[in-house]
Amino acid sequence: MEQESDRTKMLPDDVLAGVLTRLAPRSLATSHLATSQCVCKTWRGIIDDHRALRNIFLPNSLAGIFINFNELTYAEFFSRPSPIKVVGGGERLANRVEDHCNGLLLLYDAVANPIRGWEAPLPPRPPQSLWAECFFEDSYLVFDPTVSSDYHVFLIPRIPYIELDIEPFEDPVVEIDPVVLESEWPPTSWTLLVFSSLNGLSLSDNTYHVIKPPKSLESESFPNCYLGNSKKGVYYALLLENGCKLQVWVLNESHGHKEWILEKHDRDLKLPLPCLNNGPWILEDVNYNEEKYIQHYDETNAVEEDFEWNSDNDVLDTEDTINKGGYDSILGFHPFKEIVFLSRKLDRNLSRGLAYHLNTSKIEDLGNLCPKDYDDITGQRGRIEASFMYTPCWVK
Repeated sequence: MEQESDRTKMLPDDVLAGVLTRLAPRSLATSHLATSQCVCKTWRGIIDDHRALRNIFLPNSLAGIFINFNELTYAEFFSRPSPIKVVGGGERLANRVEDHCNGLLLLYDAVANPIRGWEAPLPPRPPQSLWAECFFEDSYLVFDPTVSSDYHVFLIPRIPYIELDIEPFEDPVVEIDPVVLESEWPPTSWTLLVFSSLNGLSLSDNTYHVIKPPKSLESESFPNCYLGNSKKGVYYALLLENGCKLQVWVLNESHGHKEWILEKHDRDLKLPLPCLNNGPWILEDVNYNEEKYIQHYDETNAVEEDFEWNSDNDVLDTEDTINKGGYDSILGFHPFKEIVFLSRKLDRNLSRGLAYHLNTSKIEDLGNLCPKDYDDITGQRGRIEASFMYTPCWVK
């Protein structure tokens, strides 16, 4: 065995790198993490030094969708079963997911790489100014492994929701100074809090550029929309008419200016025939395994939910559809294909995750998207709060 290993030293590094590129990312990552007793230092050095090998570690596939459900503590993982272990898929994460970027997950107080199994704590958030207390702060993660292994966390202020149709005897959820409501938004200047893994400092002297949403949103008070990345860049999807119509916009950034272009997908959505079986994707149901969420009730009166997949074809033509009802929410975009993921409520403790193919208008029923006993836990309050496409990143 030692002689076989020594023979590889006779190969030029470029040739050996070419051989290693034919291995799966999981195998390369395992080799990179292995001790010198399993993999020689020369091989590990080539993996580190050659960018062609580094590119193999980059996010290049969709592993599943992390979903935050209202009133559930942990993020659920919705995916096609895979032999690759994902921490957080099949076992709970420490928190719900607040954002995802190129394989890293932003939790409330940490950044994690599930596929590599590491988690880095974030520093405590600084106190807000008096004026800033009127606004919520959403956390966003920025990470580009093609440039650096460092990541940045942004705290972006958001105008709070104001409930205008409350009864005279009711108090608003948030009391806001009228001066704040009448002020310019976005403000001319703003202190933007940024945490960088490179130096741990907060940056506050950069400028920002505002990109307004498509004009069609002006008539929507509370649009069911989603902003994300897909094959052509930045996409904006909008559900209209109670979830029965879909608009998809693509941001054109050519010629030095930014403009939203409405794709051909301004069309009515048809729904697949109701499906009560499991699909090719499975929801991990990590919250159900937490004892505090298990509801003790007479299961003899419960609706049977253990269905089996019996479809010969995941993708349905639009002829195999009905027009009743609509979709509930947009889960996100496939990062590498022109696909929009949608959710649709069918019945108590039963909802579906679906994939709408933009180029062909075909619909794929992925499977049941409702956590076990979810409606028994939440009643009428159950909903999806946020969802994130997960693309594993093997870069260390």
